[in-house]
Amino acid sequence: MMTEMNNHGDFSRDELLNLLCYLEGELEARDDVIKLLQTEKRLFLASSSQNSREKEEPVLALSRDALVCDDVMNNHNKYHNIYNLQLLKEAEERHALAIKELELENERKRRYAEQGDDVMAQLEKERLKLLQQIEYLNEEISKCKAEVEAADKKLESEREKHKCIVLFLIQERKQMLLRMHQMKIKGNSEGKNSLSSNQLINEMRKELEAVRQERDKLKASNRSLTSENLSLKDVVKGQEADLLLLRRNLLSNTKLSLDKQNTQLPLLSEEKAVVVANRMVATAPPAARIPSSSSFPVERSRLPRGMASQQQSPAVPKTAPPPFRQNASPTKKIPTMGLSSTSRRPAASGPATREPEIEQLEAAIESMNVVSSSEF
Repeated sequence: MMTEMNNHGDFSRDELLNLLCYLEGELEARDDVIKLLQTEKRLFLASSSQNSREKEEPVLALSRDALVCDDVMNNHNKYHNIYNLQLLKEAEERHALAIKELELENERKRRYAEQGDDVMAQLEKERLKLLQQIEYLNEEISKCKAEVEAADKKLESEREKHKCIVLFLIQERKQMLLRMHQMKIKGNSEGKNSLSSNQLINEMRKELEAVRQERDKLKASNRSLTSENLSLKDVVKGQEADLLLLRRNLLSNTKLSLDKQNTQLPLLSEEKAVVVANRMVATAPPAARIPSSSSFPVERSRLPRGMASQQQSPAVPKTAPPPFRQNASPTKKIPTMGLSSTSRRPAASGPATREPEIEQLEAAIESMNVVSSSEF
């Protein structure tokens, strides 16, 4: 029995449906046999009860046949309805299973669609990222191409330079060979007392060595001149800075002296104030040098700032007062000399051309100091 149950459990759905149909057919056949036996029994009973009646009465025969046929037809219709109901139930079950499978399939498709949307979003992000990487790579490629083109141009220019140098050397070698040939012909014509070819070659080598030495000397002199030029530029920058400082001190001192004297002067712009300061400097008497202007050289020289300050330090008078320190004003800015107009800045000239102006500045500052001391 257990093996049969296991075998039944192994049947598929279609096989079970076929077995059910076979069983239903057997049951219907059994019911038909039972009905047939019942009808035969009824006929036998009816024939036995009607033996006493006349068998030739047609009305009774028709009624008897109608009763028998009605029972058979009723039984057949009842079983047929039951069979149709079973078929309908099976069809409903099949349709319910199909509907359930379709619903599951729709749910599966919906899940696949949602997953597909997520995948599409991820793919879109990856696509944008790849596009950005491609743009970055294109920019890098364009930069590399520009660098390669610049390097090619540089190599081409270097190649042209080398070509010119090689052509120059070939031309020079040709001239030297022609000269050597001429000297050889001249030596052969003069006779045995002329110089031999080896001596000519030695002389040419000596001349070449002398030319090389001269070239090295010129290079060394060029380097020294370049360094001297740089040092002179530093000196010029220092002198310009000192001149600017002197002009600022002069403006501050003039402003302070005017404020102390309580003179009512009209308000001037920066450029007019610079013009007035320059006129005051021009009309002031000469005086000693300012201690803060140690970087200005006394005479034309090519010494650096440190050496110039060492040479000029003894010339500074001991009685000269230190420059007055400017108090910071929160409301008014002091105009700077030489910044409002480029035409007032002196050109790059020697130190000797600046000495009169420096002396005038010193005289103006000294006169201001004298006025301030007399007021106190």
